[in-house]
Amino acid sequence: GNGDDRILEYIDKPNKSIRFLPTTNSIKSLNRSTIESISTFYNKIVLEEEKIILCHGTPDNCYDFLIFPDNRLNDITSKYRDYHIIAGHSHSYRAIKKYGKTYCTIGSVGLTFNCKSDAEFSILTINNGNVEVDHRSIEYNKKELLDEMVKEKYVLNNGPVGLLAFDEILSSDYRLYPFFSDYTAGRLIDDNNIHSEVKGFLQKLGRW
Repeated sequence: GNGDDRILEYIDKPNKSIRFLPTTNSIKSLNRSTIESISTFYNKIVLEEEKIILCHGTPDNCYDFLIFPDNRLNDITSKYRDYHIIAGHSHSYRAIKKYGKTYCTIGSVGLTFNCKSDAEFSILTINNGNVEVDHRSIEYNKKELLDEMVKEKYVLNNGPVGLLAFDEILSSDYRLYPFFSDYTAGRLIDDNNIHSEVKGFLQKLGRW
């Protein structure tokens, strides 16, 4: 996924900003052999017999969305219309049937962008060329999670991006996606300016 790309990018150019503090912290917790193993990961897995592609974003780009937040299906699917495509990246569940195929983003267990304190996952059933998605949502204790984040100094250790994630859980409203896709659209965001950008975004929402 895109997080793996960021880690490998950092290893190749250690003096380059990794862009965001949470990823930098993740790298520090990994040993060299673990990092090197990431380079062997597949960009996509193709189950040819079942005609299913498993990928992070789209089969061609781990940074792109298979299904956009406004429920538009990515045009890339016309290139793969013989395949069902199961993806992630958006951290939210969406499913669309087209060309007689299933296109699905399965949500996220660890950081779900669903404005609820739920962990999400999906179970696929394959039957005679058809793929059915059974989406599951499991509620967890939001207060307990927030208390743990405060105890572990999550925002302090993860900077402005961590603050967005924390406030998304606290408010049960979207923060990360609208910040990166709408509020900062067309602007380069990195560790040099993200503090002021997040502050402006949260001020606009009355959350600063």
